[in-house]
Amino acid sequence: MSTIIKAICDNLVIEILYNADRIRVIVMQRLQKMRKSEWI
Repeated sequence: MSTIIKAICDNLVIEILYNADRIRVIVMQRLQKMRKSEWI
C-alpha cells in the first residue's frame, strides 16, 4: 500500500517540476515581449 502512495507522490513531484519548467519559459517569454514593447 505504501509503495502505491510513494509512486503517486513521485509522479506528482515529476509533474510539478515539469510544469514549473514550462511555466517559467512562458513567463520569461512574456517578460521579454513586454520589455520589447516598452523599448519601441
